[in-house]
Amino acid sequence: MIFLLCSVFGIAISIFFVFYIHDAYLAMKFQSFVDQQKEQMRSNSKKRIDPNSLFMATDLSKSVEDNCRLDYEYQVAYYLYTGVDRSLNKNNGRPSKTFVFLHGLGGQMAQFEGLFNFIPNEYSVFSLDYCGCGLSKRAFNSHIGRSAHELTTNGLTNVVEKFIEKHIFPSDSIVLVGHSMGASIATRLAKRLGEKCEALVLLSPKNKFKKGELELIQRVQKIPTPVFSLYRLFDRCKGLRSPSVNRCFSNEATPSQRAQLWIWNRESDTFIWKMMLMGIESVFTPSFVFPSVPTLVITGDEDSLSPPSEKELYQDLQKNISFEVVAAGHCVLVENHTRYIR
Repeated sequence: MIFLLCSVFGIAISIFFVFYIHDAYLAMKFQSFVDQQKEQMRSNSKKRIDPNSLFMATDLSKSVEDNCRLDYEYQVAYYLYTGVDRSLNKNNGRPSKTFVFLHGLGGQMAQFEGLFNFIPNEYSVFSLDYCGCGLSKRAFNSHIGRSAHELTTNGLTNVVEKFIEKHIFPSDSIVLVGHSMGASIATRLAKRLGEKCEALVLLSPKNKFKKGELELIQRVQKIPTPVFSLYRLFDRCKGLRSPSVNRCFSNEATPSQRAQLWIWNRESDTFIWKMMLMGIESVFTPSFVFPSVPTLVITGDEDSLSPPSEKELYQDLQKNISFEVVAAGHCVLVENHTRYIR
């Protein structure tokens, strides 16, 4: 009996080891592929730049990682590009504007990189990786001193609000752009900012949780973190066509987009992900009043997580809300970002 148990245990360890090595191999392969694609894109972009273009890139040779800064008070990495014409704007009385980008559950600010360089260069751009996400995870020990409340939607909203007060010019008007869970944070932040918030852009917002989704969240809560990490390992073992990638993209997503998302999914901290999931709130909750601000809602036509059918939830709100469906899955900010650059 003992021999049988040892044999089963040995086989299990061997299988895990094989999957772990396979996962590490895919990570190196996909990272190399993504790096090559980025270098080619930057090379091509430099050749096409029109200095008279409204959407001229601020500097396509720079990335979020190259330009991130660290805030040791909150142990968070952030990106801040300051508009080049700020002093001129103040002299002629035209207010400055800052675009604030908020990523979703398991995401990171690098997912917005394709948008940052297309914001008119007179405006500022700000984003951050929440605690335990992206570059914040690399720079700081994400598990130390983090309470469950701090990682709820409300807790993350508090952190972003403090960051805006600390790092953004007080005279700036703000345009909030939130993806998925970031859309829930953006709507709550818009209410707090009041007239300072000029507009709200919600990308694939999770507007309402169904009963089955709430039950799934409760089941995930009971799964030990190491066990759930194993599930995530197996969930991405098929590489570019793994369920972890397919859930967020349509069939039209490019191999480079899939490779990049696979890497981001792998980098997501399981413990932090679970903590945020436990405290996640949808855009619409019984006690929440939607902010009165011009709002654009964009969702993918193949988004199974935030389907276009949820447009009906906005019918009873103000008339300053527009809704647009684009060809994409849940991760519209990566798959089809050029569609809503304005």
